[in-house]
Amino acid sequence: MKTSVLCDEDCEVLLRHGSIKPEKIRIDKVLSDKETVFLSKGRHDILLKYTSCGRTYFIAEKCDKKPFEQAMPLSMKWYRNPNILPFDLKNEPDRTHTLEFELPPAAQELSFKSYAKASLYLGDEKICAKKEEYSGGLFSYVFDISDVSLKRRPARLEIQSESGRNGADLLDTYIDFKCGKGLVELGDWGEWESLSSYSGGAVYEKTICISKADDEQIILDLGEVWSSCEVWVNGKYVGTKLTPEWTFDITEFAVNGENRLIVEVYNTLYNHYKTIPTQYKTNQSPSTEENGCKFTKSGIIGPVKVRICK
Repeated sequence: MKTSVLCDEDCEVLLRHGSIKPEKIRIDKVLSDKETVFLSKGRHDILLKYTSCGRTYFIAEKCDKKPFEQAMPLSMKWYRNPNILPFDLKNEPDRTHTLEFELPPAAQELSFKSYAKASLYLGDEKICAKKEEYSGGLFSYVFDISDVSLKRRPARLEIQSESGRNGADLLDTYIDFKCGKGLVELGDWGEWESLSSYSGGAVYEKTICISKADDEQIILDLGEVWSSCEVWVNGKYVGTKLTPEWTFDITEFAVNGENRLIVEVYNTLYNHYKTIPTQYKTNQSPSTEENGCKFTKSGIIGPVKVRICK
């Protein structure tokens, strides 16, 4: 295996490995059989020779630094360890990386942490950071985007890369959004890039006009819903359903004239499972079928109708 390791200063480095030890280690083409080596500031080529297959690891850790204690549950011992020197597999020069993504409806605030300076753009407009801090090797950003749009819209991050990190690896964690009330079309929110991995609830609100007689029954038909829903009409609780049919008798709650409908929908953990290693996910689209098993969708699919029956 050939790679490069990057040193930000002159230092003694401990070469650590897993259950399978490299048979030979070459650093800058020089054979090394020591566990501890001195590396000067800059880039160093590393060549590892393995003669057996299996699962292992190889890391280079600064020796003269304060020991790192892993506080993150279920994490590798080197995760967020500032003493671990980064590898640069691509060996590319520093450049600007562009990460394109979609803002969820009515996004009000966007925050993230990156290993290099970053800029947020909405179209051609550069958004100024509401908050920018640097600590522990990370830049922390908060952007106020509350005046942007009530609907989904594209955005991009431009990050000045540092050697050893490329693409999404320049971000320490996910991009976090805070959302308010927005405008969405009916449909599977799992098919929207901005909400494709979101498992949780969504509240749909709409005001409609109803004209009814005393002897008429008013039925709210939500069409197709995934995966559960609660309904309120004019501030009064109507009911909850976990299975089809997604119809509700709202006769006693509806009035002549304007009526405020609120439907709160929760999907399943399917979307969240797409972001983590688990057996409970699939590469199939949520709207497809395989072996007669239909994978889950999210939200109100519709069509939504109000039926007046005599």
